[in-house]
Amino acid sequence: MDIKGTPEQIAALYKALSSAQAKYGKLLKEEEVDFTDRNNRRVNYTYATYRGAFGATQPALSEYGLSMLHFPSRRIANGVTVNSLETVLAHQDGASLASSIEWTDTEFNPPIRNKDGEIVPGYASIKDYGGQLSYMKRYMRLTILALEGAEDSETDSRIEYGIGQHAKKPDRSQPHIPTKKPEAKPETKPEVKPEPKPEPKPEPETKPAEHYTEEQGARLTALAGKCSTTLGWTRAVIGQKIRDRYHVSTDQMSIDQADDFITFMTEALQQGGKNG
Repeated sequence: MDIKGTPEQIAALYKALSSAQAKYGKLLKEEEVDFTDRNNRRVNYTYATYRGAFGATQPALSEYGLSMLHFPSRRIANGVTVNSLETVLAHQDGASLASSIEWTDTEFNPPIRNKDGEIVPGYASIKDYGGQLSYMKRYMRLTILALEGAEDSETDSRIEYGIGQHAKKPDRSQPHIPTKKPEAKPETKPEVKPEPKPEPKPEPETKPAEHYTEEQGARLTALAGKCSTTLGWTRAVIGQKIRDRYHVSTDQMSIDQADDFITFMTEALQQGGKNG
């Protein structure tokens, strides 16, 4: 990684990149790889294209003064074509960070056997080279901008772009149907029936107390007169004594209360009012 710029410029670049990362769009894995490899293994995964990676990140980068540039080059080393791609992330204040990657044609195009039976390096056409660049540009962009663009796979990555003259093409004669796991049935709990509420017991009927009889009334009147003469109990005093003892008025006394009060007044007269 090569970083250029003054400390202030570099700080501004990192700040802008941090702000842009918070506004990246959704990165869609819109392309699918589905084939049987040379070991007869089914391979299936999805990945994001360079177009998708560019669309998800470039608006946010531009908003904060950032741009990404790619510089490809080729050279011959020991009879082998070596390709390289330098990717630069630049900020409008002048700072930049750059990273490079190299690969050979044989990495995308394995050696082949010619008509004479000799094994020779694989050949990469200009179309193959364009595919290689697209592949590398995507990975450099995703790596520098800290994005995940594909599910890892042991498969030859050439398949993603169909590059390489002798690359094995996906076998789509047997479309792969992923096996669905049986949906877990929700655990059924035994139904708990609510216990029946006990029926309320009928309250015992309370018969109203019978009102004192006429005979009792006559006796109460006669005794009240004697108490008034002998003991000085006025009508009001007798009424208060009834309320204190039975919590009812004189005319509301029951038969039992009348009998009890008759006894009370009789004893009071005998004792000269001492019990009252």
